[in-house]
Amino acid sequence: MNNLDAILSVSKKMRVLYVEDNEEARESTLGLLSNIFTDIVVAVDGEDGLNTFLKDTTEYNLIISDINMPNMNGREMIQRVREVDENIMIFVLTADIEAERKVIKNVNAYLHKPIDYMKLFIELEKNFSS
Repeated sequence: MNNLDAILSVSKKMRVLYVEDNEEARESTLGLLSNIFTDIVVAVDGEDGLNTFLKDTTEYNLIISDINMPNMNGREMIQRVREVDENIMIFVLTADIEAERKVIKNVNAYLHKPIDYMKLFIELEKNFSS
């Protein structure tokens, strides 16, 4: 990781939409994310995430989303987001990365739950440089 300071400099200016239905996982992950991002908007399921995103599609730089959620799952939410914005950075949180890679093609990164701090930085670095 060569650019940790540069990544933190950029990430602190980003607006993140974080979508997670499990309250315990959400609170735990928010603690980690708040060390990297200062502007995090939380949604409690895919439907809430999509509605929050659609209120102002230009507001967000990154969506970090769980997959298995009530009301609307992460796959459907991502598909609907991509219909509006093909370029927004999307990171998927999942326990089974290989299974999700087969189903969801149009995301920037897949992260294991719980999020590994260094893996998140590596994925941010990859996506900032591309």
